[in-house]
This record gives sequence, structure tokens and C-alpha cells, in this order.
Amino acid sequence: MYCSSYSKFWEEKGCSCILQASANEATKKCSIVVEVSGRTCAAEACPGAKQLSLYRSGKSDAERNVAVKYICKFLYDNAIAFNVVNSRSFEEMVEAIGQYGHGLKPPSYHEASDKYIKEAVNDLSDMRKKHELAWKTYGCTLMLDAWSDRKQRHLVNFLVNSPEGTFFLGSVNASSETHDAAYLAGLLGQKMEEIGVDNVVQICTDNGSNYKAAGRLLMEKYPKLYWTPCAVHCLDLMLEDIAKIDRFKDWIVKAKRVTTFVYRHLKLLDKMREYTGGNELVRPAATRFATTFYTLQSMHKNKEALRKLFVSDFWTKNKLAKTETGKHVYEVVMSMTFWNVVEDCIRASHPVLIVLRLVDGDENPAMPQLTAAMEMCKNKLNESFSRKPPLLEKLMQIFRKRWDDQMMQKLHGAALFLNPGRFFDIMENDPDYAQTLRMIFNQVVTKMMDGDEMIATIDVLADDYQQVRGDCFDTKIAINGRKRKSPLDWWKSNGGGQALPLTKVARRIVGLCTSASACERNWSTFERIHSKKRNKLGHPKLDDLSYISFNSKIQERFARLHHEGNKVNPLFLEEFQWDNEWVDKDAEVVQRVHEEDDLTWDQVDAAATTSLSLVRRNQTRGGHGVPSGGNFYTRRAPDSVDELDQDPFTCDDEDVDDDVVGADGPQSQHEGGEDNEADEDNSDALEYDDDDV
Repeated sequence: MYCSSYSKFWEEKGCSCILQASANEATKKCSIVVEVSGRTCAAEACPGAKQLSLYRSGKSDAERNVAVKYICKFLYDNAIAFNVVNSRSFEEMVEAIGQYGHGLKPPSYHEASDKYIKEAVNDLSDMRKKHELAWKTYGCTLMLDAWSDRKQRHLVNFLVNSPEGTFFLGSVNASSETHDAAYLAGLLGQKMEEIGVDNVVQICTDNGSNYKAAGRLLMEKYPKLYWTPCAVHCLDLMLEDIAKIDRFKDWIVKAKRVTTFVYRHLKLLDKMREYTGGNELVRPAATRFATTFYTLQSMHKNKEALRKLFVSDFWTKNKLAKTETGKHVYEVVMSMTFWNVVEDCIRASHPVLIVLRLVDGDENPAMPQLTAAMEMCKNKLNESFSRKPPLLEKLMQIFRKRWDDQMMQKLHGAALFLNPGRFFDIMENDPDYAQTLRMIFNQVVTKMMDGDEMIATIDVLADDYQQVRGDCFDTKIAINGRKRKSPLDWWKSNGGGQALPLTKVARRIVGLCTSASACERNWSTFERIHSKKRNKLGHPKLDDLSYISFNSKIQERFARLHHEGNKVNPLFLEEFQWDNEWVDKDAEVVQRVHEEDDLTWDQVDAAATTSLSLVRRNQTRGGHGVPSGGNFYTRRAPDSVDELDQDPFTCDDEDVDDDVVGADGPQSQHEGGEDNEADEDNSDALEYDDDDV
């Protein structure tokens, strides 16, 4: 609990704990009273709160206001983000200053930039010892990724993940080196020696060819080692491929034009928030293409609000409604075809986003869940698009390209075999697949373990586990705990005694992560530290500051999760609502304009002919597939959805002269610009739409 950690903090400062009450069952609170140099202080902690609430008796609100005013002035003057006050280190700093009392001399520039940086690095040694113990007990994953800082130095980050959490080892300035397989393998080999070769079960990097080659070199040098590609990178590539499907990509561009149009006009943006109840249309996410599909989900959730906005008096009387861009945005929002395609986008992406969230977090090991999650993802795609075979086949091609050909690793199959919450269901429903998983597990054990006798012992124990026999596996507690506990916790609880050799192997497999996304999260730490104002930082100091910041925040986050509990754990996939309209083909919703009558948005679309208008926009101009003006159209696959949306229109509410006002003016930029490239070759998708709509 926080109170115990703060008691230790106060004792280090020479404080004595004169009273420590037990938790109150009615309020679920615990309290501590501390005596400091004859003065009495109090602290109250609530297990449900994020921070410890500290207060001192004998001080008035007016006295506190004076002190807080100067703290806030420091934040304002130095443009420090407000959320720093939520950090535990900020609270400890304020408490330490209060405990010191009057006359504290602030740190000098030299002390802040040199002396206490070294002390802070040394203070993290206890934290590293805890991680090193976990590396030895459970094994670990060594992660590597490279990036360039503001000085164009090429830095390589090294992090280690285990059930204890993620630990930042450090970075290497590799600006003068060629990042070929031999060089990367050499760097990874040095870090493995630092961690302990026997402690490293796998190396996880992205799918670059140089990283793959480095992984092969290391597996030749260290026969027990595995190299696995980053699952987050693989899933993000899947989302990118889905966004490029012909049926989706042009409509994604149209959806993005709607959001950019709304967000560029402040009055319209304010009115949109009024209609959506303060909800935003754009939902930033961890990756670019996750943001794309989360935003589509948000737009669909606020579909009724958007429609009502664009048929309101505010819109019809606004000069933006008379511009070509405004007319196009109106047609998109009112089109049933558009919303049908958005629903298909969501059905295609949502199962992948579920798995992405599963593997992107490092709170719990994802290795034993990944294969089952991807199988569930595949099944949901088949269910959702069973009535649309051409689209389903494209999705399955993406699935095979990104998952079957790149991500199917033996460690994944062995981890699924050792996941009792999944494996015994597979035994019942698909015995042949269960035997395949057992075969994969045998291969992994043969690679990881030394000695024929030990391998034979583990093989016998694996038989006991698979057949549910023996003192460890056939107990009521073990059977009932299969789905209630995580795989790692289950093996901790039920793998003692004679089953200990198998348990040690199981812990080293089910305790692994599946992605190197923590490396990318560490980039934000580097960027925050190495800002434009601090771009003269040398690499050693940058490395030390990142070491302090990243590891301290990781420690605080895991302590809070352990203290409060993870209320929504995405690793248990059943918690996700699969039977909703995003992924269930049969969950159709009657789309009424007003709840009190039978008028539907399909009828509005038919009367306004907005879908028909969009169809005509996508037909080639000039006949015979040649656009008007005699310029032949060459289809170009975009590098990203963003590249297709270079919208030339202004963002000022009053400045709308660039667009055509009325029907008889000159052609707008929209008519002859990139939109034709994005829209003209969409006949296949529109023909497919006709069957659906």
C-alpha cells in the first residue's frame, strides 16, 4: 500500500510513525499520523485514489493558497505541463520541501545538471536488482529499436521485458556505423552478456530485413535463443493493408475530408461538439492506422449527431453550405453508401484492434494469448463477411501475408499449449490442433533445455498436464483456476512439487511479451527530454535522463496497477463486446430520423439522391475511361491515407472565396484536384455497394 511506502519515506527523513491505524471497513481508508521534530503531520490514503492526500494540521487555507500560488507560478513561467502535479515524484518533492522547513537552498545549475543526475541513476539500482531477479526466475525479452534525434544522431534503444515490467537498459549512439546484420547482432550480443545469456529467452524487434538477419546470426551463436518479430508492427501493417483495400481507401479519404473540414472551421466545430454532447470525432491512437479506424468508429457512433448538424438551420444558413467543399461534405454525411462502407471498415478492423490492444500493453504477458486471439480475429472476420466473399478473400489474403507468413512462431504455439484457459477447450473441440500444439511444445523444450534426462522428465510431466493427472493438475483448485487466473499465475499456484521442472519451463514461455512497442514509447521520453530548448544535450546525459525518467515512470505505473488493480484487463478477451454492430453482421439497427416517427435515413438518402450524386462523382468524365480535359488517369497506390488528403481549402470561417458559391461559378479546386484520383476508379466498390444497399 502507499501508506507503507510513505512511512519508509518519512522514516528516511528522520520522522517517527506514532500511530498507524488499520483499514476502516466502512470507508476502505487507512491513515497514518507522523511526528516530525515535534510537529504532527497526517496522511490519509484511499486504495481507490490515484494519489496519497497529504495535509498538515495547524495551517490555514490562506497560508496554503500562498504556497500553492508560487508552485503554480513556477509551472506557468516555465511552460510545464499541468499533469506533472499528478506524478508521485512531484508529491514527494513538495513533501520533502515541507519537511525541511524554512531556509532550503535550491539546487544550483551544476547540481541539477550533473551531481544529482548521477545520484538519481544510482538510486535506481535497487529497482534494477528486482528486475534482474525476475530475469533469472522467469527469463526475459530483449528489445531493440533505432531512431534519430534532433541532432540527427542515430540512437539504438535497448529495453528488457519480464513479468516484473519493462526496464530501459540504455542507448547506443550508432551514427557512424552501418546498421547491417553483423553490427546489430554485435550490439545485441553485448547486451545479452550484460543481462546474462541464459536469462534471455527471445529477442524481439520489428520486421526489417536487417533485424531478421541479425536474429538469425544470434540464434546460430546462441542455440537456445529465439528471435520473434514485433506483433504490434505486424498488426499495424495489417491495418494499413485493410485501409488500402479498393472498397475502403477512397471512402476513408472522404471521411477524413469530413473531419478536417469540421475541425478547420471553428464555429462549425463548436456546433458539432454541441450536437455530439462534447464528443470528438477524431480519436488519436498509438499508431497511425489505429487512429484511422478508431476515428471511423467515433464518426459512426456520432452519425446521428452529424446528420442532424448538416440538416440544421445553422448549416443551411451558413455560407460554408454554399461552397463546393461544403456541398461535398454534406453529400458524404447524408449518404447511406458512405455509412455502409464505414460499417464494413469497422467490422474489418475492430478484431485486429482488439489484438493490437492486447499485445501493445506490457502490464501482463501476451505470449500465451496471442495465437488464440488471432484465431478469434480470423473467425470474426469470416463471420462478419460471410455474405461478401470477394471482400472476405482480400481480408484473408492480408491475414495470411502478415500473420501466417511472418508471425507464426514456435514460441507462440508452445505458449498456447501452456495456457490452460485455452488449451483444454482446444483439446475438446479440435484434438488434432491440440496434438500439433503439443508437438510444437516438444520442439521448443528440446531447443531450450540441456540434457536428455531433463527433457524426458519434462515430457512425462507434460503428459500429466495434458491428461489432467498427478497431484498438481487434477485438483479442484487447479481445474477451477484455469480461466480465473492468468497462465503465469496458474503455473505459480499449481506447478510445485514434482511438476517443478515443467513449471520452470512454462514460466519462461508464458511470461514473455510479444512486441517491442515499449521501445517506441521510450522515443517520446527522448523527445520530451531532448526538446528544441535542450538540443545541446550530449548523448551520455540524454541517456541518463531517459534512464531516470522512463524507469521511474514504469515503476510508478506498475505500483499503481498493483495497488489499485486493473479494472479493465484486455488480456481476457471475453471482456470485449464482440456481439455489437461493429463486428456482428446480424446486428442491424433501424436508422430513424426521429424516434417518434417511422421516417428512416434510407428514405432521406433516396429523396435527396445524395448517394446517387456521389456515384456520379466517381464515374469517369469524358467517356471511355478518359477524364475530362484529355489527361489520362494513372492509378497510384498512396503511401498512407494522409497523402490522399492534401486539402487546399481554408480554415477560416469567413474566408470562403476559394470555393465556388452557387452553381454557376468557376470549377472549384475540389473538382479537378486529388479527389478525382481518389474517387474515379471506385466502380468496383460502388457496384458492390449496389448489391448491399
